[in-house]
This record gives sequence, structure tokens and C-alpha cells, in this order.
Amino acid sequence: MRTLFLLTLLAVGLKSECPEKCNCTETEIDCITHGLDTVPSFEYLDNTPTILDLSGNLFIELNIGDFDFPKSKDVKELYLNNSEIVYVNNGVFNPLENLQNLYLGNNYLSDLDESIISKLDDIILLEMSNNYFTERMPVIKSQSLEVLSLANSKISQIPKHALKYLPNLKLLLLQQNNLKTISFDIFQKAPANTLFVKLSYNPWTCSCDNMAVFKHLEERSFIDTSDPFRCSQGQFEIDIYGKGGQDYIEAFCQKENEIIDNLNASRAMIDENRYNQTDEENNLGESNVETNENISIIYTKSVDTTQEYNNLNFYLILSISTVSGFIVGAVFGILWYSFNLKYKRLELTDSKHQLIN
Repeated sequence: MRTLFLLTLLAVGLKSECPEKCNCTETEIDCITHGLDTVPSFEYLDNTPTILDLSGNLFIELNIGDFDFPKSKDVKELYLNNSEIVYVNNGVFNPLENLQNLYLGNNYLSDLDESIISKLDDIILLEMSNNYFTERMPVIKSQSLEVLSLANSKISQIPKHALKYLPNLKLLLLQQNNLKTISFDIFQKAPANTLFVKLSYNPWTCSCDNMAVFKHLEERSFIDTSDPFRCSQGQFEIDIYGKGGQDYIEAFCQKENEIIDNLNASRAMIDENRYNQTDEENNLGESNVETNENISIIYTKSVDTTQEYNNLNFYLILSISTVSGFIVGAVFGILWYSFNLKYKRLELTDSKHQLIN
């Protein structure tokens, strides 16, 4: 009986040990760079880990239940950086109720659900630099998040509502991305001196809209103007906050505004001319209708007159033909009568000559 009890205690003691390939202390579990392809089980921990470091592994995907263990509420820092992660299922971090810092940098993430950390009421930092979001910055919902790092993540667009669900955000890191333009609406409602943004080392386009945003950020102390901010204008690069840069940009924007005003004025004149031309064409069209009606009437009368003239010619020719035929017939009759008379006289003379003989 005593032997069985000792074996039970030994089994429980073995189960209470640190997971295989991990090192454990009273407050930390270290499973760094052990080639793990699944999150190890932390079911039988007897320590109270506040730090869980799983960086440098090969997880590919994080699934529901990976962090659901008895001591999960004690974890405040979770490191999953450099772990080949491509996809994170929504809700996977929910059991970590007191998590404050989450590190997901240097992975292959291209998208995240908006609510990925929305259930974590104490979350302060979300580090996701060096991922592959390619186009749109992920929109994150959190009432407590203060630091959001997305540096060097191939981002080319910041949604206008990107900060809408981050009321407590104090630091936004977006340097070394592919940003060319930025909307004024993103930072319009953020109070001055409450947010700091890193936007350097992006291929900004020199445009009046961009410059207006940068001026707004400077006035509200949202950025450090000593950082390198450069924009491209054709083949030239301009240091936005450098010596003479602002003067050139203001002059360029004023010139651009003048051009835009002139273009708008020209368009207004063109539209007015088109309107007037349309009225003239309508009036001309009405005149043409009246003229065409007159021409039609004249043509109709001309056709009627021509018809009457043709009818008159027909009757005239018929009359002439009739009279001519009568005259020819009369002449022929007279000639025929004269010939017959002479012939009878000749016969009569011949008869007399025969009687005398």
C-alpha cells in the first residue's frame, strides 16, 4: 500500500515538471528555438508563470485551446515572434485573461481578425513588426491597447477608421512600410499630445494633401520632425521638415491650387459655352424647322405648278397633232382628187382618138 502511494506521488511529481524541451523557473517558461510545430501542453504546471516564451519555433498556425490551461490567467507576457506563424484563429488568446504584452513579430501574418485581442482587458502592447500585411493595415479593436507596432510589414494603406477602435492608443509604429499617401481623417479626432506616430522611411508622394496631414501632425506633436521624412516629386526628393523643404512645398501647393482654380474656372467657362451653344442650337433648330416647312410648301407648290405645266403641254401637243393630221389629210385628198381628174381626161382623149381612126 505504501509502495502504491509512493508511485502515485512520483507520477504526479513527474506530471508537474516543465514541458519537454522547455526550461521553467518560478515565473517563466522558456521554450525558445526548439523546433516545436505545436504549442506544448502546460496542463500540469506547478509554478506560476507570468512569462511564456515560445519564440523561434515552427507553429504555422495557432488553434483554439493552445493556451487554455489552469495557470493561463497568470501569464502577462507571451512571445510568439519568429515562429513561422501564418494564421491565428480568432479567440485563441482569450484564456489569457491578464495578458499585457503580446509579441507576434517576424512571422508571415497577412491578416488578423479585428477582435483578436478584444477580450483581453489588460492588453497594453501588441508587437507585429516584420510581417506581410502587404496592403491594408489591420484594424484592431481594444479598449486598453497603448502600443501597436507594425513597422516593416509591407503596408501601403491605412484605413480611415484604423484608430477608431483604439481609444487608449499612445504609440503607433508604422515606419519602413510602403506608405505613399495618408488621409487626414485618420488623426483628425485624436487629441493633441496624446498619440505619437512613427512614419519615417516610407516612400511618401509630394502632394498637397500629404503635406497638409504632416503639418497637422507636427502642430499636434504627433511626430518627431527630426526623423527622416522624405517625399518624391518626379525625379526629385524633398526633405519634408528639412531646411527650405516646407517653403518649397507651400510654394508648390499654392501654385497647384492656382492651377486647380484656373482649371475649375476654365471648366466653368466651357460648361457655360456648351450651355449657350446648346441654346443657340435649339433656336437654330427651330429656325431650321420653320425654313424647312417653308421650303416644303414652296416645293409642293412647285411640284403642283410643274404638274399643271406638264398637263398643259400634253393637251397642246395633242391639239397640234390633231390639227396637223387634219391639214395633211386635206392636202392629200386634194392631190388625190386632182390626179384622178387628170387620169379621167387622159382616158377620154384616148377614146376619142380611137373613134376617129
